[in-house]
Amino acid sequence: MEEASYSFLEWLIQLLIDSGLLSALGDEASDMISQIFIEIGNWAIAMFWELIKTSTVFLVGVIIALVVAVLVMIAGIVIYILHAIGLMRMAKKLGVKHRWLAWIPYGREFLTGACAEKCIERNGKKPAKWSAILFLGYLATTIGKYIIQIVIMVVLSVLPGLNALLTLAFELLPFVFIGLYAYCTWRLFKEFVGSSGSTIMTIAMILTVWFEGLFFFIASCFKLRDLESAEQTKAAEVAEAAEVAEAAEVAEAVVPAQNTEA
Repeated sequence: MEEASYSFLEWLIQLLIDSGLLSALGDEASDMISQIFIEIGNWAIAMFWELIKTSTVFLVGVIIALVVAVLVMIAGIVIYILHAIGLMRMAKKLGVKHRWLAWIPYGREFLTGACAEKCIERNGKKPAKWSAILFLGYLATTIGKYIIQIVIMVVLSVLPGLNALLTLAFELLPFVFIGLYAYCTWRLFKEFVGSSGSTIMTIAMILTVWFEGLFFFIASCFKLRDLESAEQTKAAEVAEAAEVAEAAEVAEAVVPAQNTEA
């Protein structure tokens, strides 16, 4: 390619010489013009090759970006399916109805809350309406936030002094929802993997939120703890707490005695 372009420049310069246009200007002018043509040609060739290299790099970058985007999309679909399957399996073991909601956005949060309610009931406590709380909370932090912003603007037009308070409340709303959602998932996981296991899985899920569905699927692979097992676990936790408190009291009693002897 470079040789062909250079031959074309030589042919063009020779044509100008043969036509007498360059010779009429004198030898020095002819040489200078010839050199200018050569420099311009070299510059054009260099720019052409640089453009090709740049285009190649850009094309490779686009291909890599597309491949990564496709892989991320496939991984997202797989994680979503695992989340739905895991939540459905746990809901079935708990005897919660409308398990098909696990496949629908917003419905999935409702079903998670319903499962948390069932878990709390199994332990002899009266649960809050976690299904409604998670549903409304997720709604408020997604499409509902635009409505909330409009409401805030209307309120501020009447009470501008509440600007800082309402802005802070709006900014904290997603974190409040994350905390409530984490609590419900912890209660749910606890019925399958135990107290310590549910704590570890919930923290890991928050830190790696993109893999949330994987943790739901893993928890669903465990058997639902029977109530006797849950009571035994609770008794063990109480006993462990009592031992820790007793050890702390002993330590507090030993330290003053050592100080007195000293």
